[in-house]
Amino acid sequence: MMVRRVDSTSFDEFVLKSDKPCVVKFYNKGCYLCRGLAPVFDTLAQKYANRLNFFTVDSEEDPEFSDVYLDGGVPTIRIFNKDIPSILIDYPEEPDGMTGYPRDYLDQWFYFYLVSYAVIKGGMKNE
Repeated sequence: MMVRRVDSTSFDEFVLKSDKPCVVKFYNKGCYLCRGLAPVFDTLAQKYANRLNFFTVDSEEDPEFSDVYLDGGVPTIRIFNKDIPSILIDYPEEPDGMTGYPRDYLDQWFYFYLVSYAVIKGGMKNE
């Protein structure tokens, strides 16, 4: 499974009850940062498919539901794991002089969060 789209009706079943940790990106179609992050998110979903499930939620389709998880706006990315509060992945600031994010920079940023998550919450096991 690569990136799967969920909404308020399927979120519990696919994300909150999943046996694997889930990475969820809250986005909207008009957000340029969200569009820029989409190919990186897809690449990471392929890279970590054996350890994590990846999902997206369109925050415009169900704003009341999305507002529970948004951190001031989109894109917002959270890691969910059974019975553990979700962890917010802060979107990184662009380093000085950089416009846009090279994929390897975002990949390292994301990997940092995954390692932190594994250490703090025991959410990932080496396979």
